[in-house]
Amino acid sequence: MWNMVLGGVVLPAAVTALILLPMVCAPRMAAARAVAPLALGAGFAAGFFGCLRKWAAIPPVEHWQWMVWLALLAALAGVVMALPRVPSVVRWMVGIGAAGVFGWLIVPGFADLADVRGRWRITAGVLVLVVGLLLKWSAERAGPRGLTLVQLLGAFGLAGFLVAANTARFGQLAGVYAACLGVFLLAALWRPGLRVLGPAGPVAATISLSLALSAMFYDTSGVPQVAYVLAGAAPALAGIGGFLGAIRIKGWRGALVHAVLVLAPIGVAVALALRAESSTPASDYESYY
Repeated sequence: MWNMVLGGVVLPAAVTALILLPMVCAPRMAAARAVAPLALGAGFAAGFFGCLRKWAAIPPVEHWQWMVWLALLAALAGVVMALPRVPSVVRWMVGIGAAGVFGWLIVPGFADLADVRGRWRITAGVLVLVVGLLLKWSAERAGPRGLTLVQLLGAFGLAGFLVAANTARFGQLAGVYAACLGVFLLAALWRPGLRVLGPAGPVAATISLSLALSAMFYDTSGVPQVAYVLAGAAPALAGIGGFLGAIRIKGWRGALVHAVLVLAPIGVAVALALRAESSTPASDYESYY
């Protein structure tokens, strides 16, 4: 138990805090924003290897183990995209390239996916690109404290959904993700005007969708695929709220609107998972994941 707490909570939080420190201590330096994606990606990677240990093979043995490398790739892409002097065309090329790699690697090579593998790769790549951009856009315009809190609640909701879907291993990793976001929330509280989560939006999208889509491809309990997509893409609803005018709502009311937008699809996903569980008992194989 203590090993799980140390490896899955304390270690990722400490790594995230250490890397995020330059951005918090020098908030006026534009280049300091580039450490945010690295902090989230490296923190998640530390927790991945810290809490899974024997299941975190290098190189990956099972396809879902690629998610940590996708998070680190997204972190490197996020650093390039956050640097102030990088041309816009280069940022777009890096973002689209990282999304393409995500779509290619997140879909396993199972025989029963042969007919739909190409479509899922395109769908996954488009999803991570759209969710990342929407999250980045909303995080740079909405109140940083309220929105970071909402994303933290969304990570806890994702963890709850994955546990309800009998994919406890992925639920544990969602807890690692939440531990990293907790540090971002503390940074936002310490520096109220610092939009700390904005540059890390693509990394957050990569981690959230990696967990949800990996669990979906390994699912044998009959949970509808739409439930996994809803849970993984829920962070994007904060960005969609901006187009609906939610970002102009200040204070706790704005945070409440964003919370409803992000948590509502996760609630639907949990309900679908519980409904599937009631009709299909979980097996030992399902509980492993």
